Amino acid sequence: MFAQRGVYRGVAGESLLFHLILNAYWEPLDFELPAVGDRSWGPWRRWIDTFLDLPQGIVPWQTAASVPGDIYRAGPHFVVVLFAGLGPEARPVA
Repeated sequence: MFAQRGVYRGVAGESLLFHLILNAYWEPLDFELPAVGDRSWGPWRRWIDTFLDLPQGIVPWQTAASVPGDIYRAGPHFVVVLFAGLGPEARPVA
């Protein structure tokens, strides 16, 4: 079980806050999501969830679904990548 948060800065000035969830346990686990912070980041969006069947398991960034609430259930032995913010107006959380 592992969760990590980070910030990516693109060449064109875009910023992307990401949250990586790795569930190595043999049962589904609930992970508490960190607060996104400043509203300019927008909500967490699910980019990758290897528990889901394709094509929902990996989607284009532009069509990623918002994640409701502050808990995400990760399937057993699966990887989840969430992101928030994308574009020059997104700023890192202090």
